[in-house]
Amino acid sequence: MVTVMRLTKVKSLFWIILLLGTFLRLWQLGIIPQGFYSDEALYGYEAYSLLKTGNDQFGNHLPLSIAGFGDYRPALYIYATIPFISIFGLNELAIRLPSAIASIATIPLIYYLIYKLTGKPKIALTGMFIFAISPWSLYFGRMAHETNLMTLLILLAITLFLRLYKKNFLTAGISAGILLSGALYTYHTARIFIPIVLIGTAILYWQTVRAKRKQLLICGAIFCISILPLVREFQGEALSRIRGISIWNDPGLIAQINEQRGMAQTNGMPGLTARIFYSKLTFIPLRITGNFLTHFSSSFLLTHGDPNGIYNVPNNGILFWVEPVLIIFGFISLWKQNRKLFWWLLVVLFAALIPDSLTRVAPSSARIHITLPFIMLLDAVGLSSLIYFVRRGTKEFAVIFILKFAVITLLTVNIWWFWQNYLYTLPIQNSRAWQIGVKEMVLQTQLLAPNYKKVWMSRECWGWIHVVFHTKFAPQDFQKVARHSVRNDLGFWWVSDFGNYHLEWFPPGFKFNETSTLYVGIPQEFPTGTKPLAIIKHPITNQELFWITNGTGEKSL
Repeated sequence: MVTVMRLTKVKSLFWIILLLGTFLRLWQLGIIPQGFYSDEALYGYEAYSLLKTGNDQFGNHLPLSIAGFGDYRPALYIYATIPFISIFGLNELAIRLPSAIASIATIPLIYYLIYKLTGKPKIALTGMFIFAISPWSLYFGRMAHETNLMTLLILLAITLFLRLYKKNFLTAGISAGILLSGALYTYHTARIFIPIVLIGTAILYWQTVRAKRKQLLICGAIFCISILPLVREFQGEALSRIRGISIWNDPGLIAQINEQRGMAQTNGMPGLTARIFYSKLTFIPLRITGNFLTHFSSSFLLTHGDPNGIYNVPNNGILFWVEPVLIIFGFISLWKQNRKLFWWLLVVLFAALIPDSLTRVAPSSARIHITLPFIMLLDAVGLSSLIYFVRRGTKEFAVIFILKFAVITLLTVNIWWFWQNYLYTLPIQNSRAWQIGVKEMVLQTQLLAPNYKKVWMSRECWGWIHVVFHTKFAPQDFQKVARHSVRNDLGFWWVSDFGNYHLEWFPPGFKFNETSTLYVGIPQEFPTGTKPLAIIKHPITNQELFWITNGTGEKSL
């Protein structure tokens, strides 16, 4: 009877947590966060183009990687967006829903992962609950981003394997292999993370590998067949994004090496010695190590978060304030109780941080998102271990109650702080990153454009992708006229002309005097005395974000 009651309680709490996590990810999803940044518009228009024509925006037929901004990102998330656009249309909600659903689907998998590894429902529910309300998880779960789909597929592969391997190892291995191969089509991070984890797991569980080598050979063969189409992704244009963000091609690092080498030679160091000591072979390992360690900074974890404004909630880190303590206790507990699981978790977390460490812009909460399920495991085990540690030290009920109360209070205040900044501070402080006002600017321009032969839109207006997305520009027409520029040093290109739109910087001292042209830009780009036809203002601060004017500079009535 007691067991039945406990099982009923676990099931009830399971569904309550899942419903809470679902609500937090779907509530006002189409309008919060305010704004709609260019990557989201790209996912949407590429999916729209594939739905309507079978080609991406540049005419590539059913591609495995989307050319996009020149970064050739894996396309699976974009394909997953197609059904939502066909149902809901080309809008913000349809583009964010696949990401939200992937995040929601991860919640029960967190429970199952922790339960299978610990055998304790209470610990599994704790990890599930922390993930459901985690600011890091919620932030990415409420924006269109492929990292949620990658995390879901990898976690599903692991949990499915844990569920099936004792009954049928071959089925478990094939299922996991297919899901892991699918993850390789979602996000570049997976292409480094998965091989490292597979190698590390094989080393740790070498006896099992030897005993099951025939089944594993079959699984490996199927996995390799599943990823064969990716071979062409590691050559030519498809490597542009990797080249653009990798340390090896960072012009800043190369300039630093040359500067310090020159200084050393000026101070009398022989040329050959200087070339040995000041080279990529010495500087790149130092840079990778430095990038790796940035993931452990208190600023990133607790107070300021991701340095990229689009992945950042002002005044918030990526973790709850109490999590570092729980993670430490979690590691200590696993070291004492399950040494092999301890080492496996270290391998997973190490592998998760490596891809980001190899880039010139680190840390990135998006690229290390795959760590979240395993941090939840450490959180849950750590909290249980912390409570046990206190109970063992004292039998005073008041002390244990104070500990639980302190943790709950910290989490509650942290949650309130996150939502306060997410709802009210982010739209103001990160309005530029979230490109607030761009949609309204594009739609207003669309209303005025028929009266002019040409629309000149400054690059300050965030580019062609917003225009084609918000105006629902016919993909078949765009594919005929779209021409992109050469890439910049980060591997991105630009589309300057299509239809009657010209999207480029206004030259210094430019005279806005073509009466047949509609000009669109930010207020600072226009000369003093300009009278805009329309002004797009920030919905909260009333700040003037964009001006639309014509060659006469006349103000509309």
